[in-house]
Amino acid sequence: NPDRVRHFSISLRELFTQVLHRLAPDNAVKSWTSNPDHYAEGRPTRKARLLYICRKINHGDFSSFLEEDVSAVLKFLNLFHGGTHNIRSALSPDQLHAMFVRMKGVLQFLLEIRRSDR
Repeated sequence: NPDRVRHFSISLRELFTQVLHRLAPDNAVKSWTSNPDHYAEGRPTRKARLLYICRKINHGDFSSFLEEDVSAVLKFLNLFHGGTHNIRSALSPDQLHAMFVRMKGVLQFLLEIRRSDR
């Protein structure tokens, strides 16, 4: 059912967006960085928001891991765009399940990092 994949993709992408914007609101990110690479059309990018959430742990040996993890999360989010905008998705039920599990892990990581930041 193509609508199943579309609804799945839209719902998880929207959940991620809501959590990301709640944990890294525009004004907080703007006061944290003025790097032009962190903005698109005057608004913080997803990468900037993710780095903002991880700012307290983004140093030393952990920085390399975080840079790669943020890059992987951004690539992962592109899978949801395909499920949203393509008429017929090639994603299998097993792949959708893996995407669901990964999204839970990403959200839990961000929420835990933010909680320890307070």
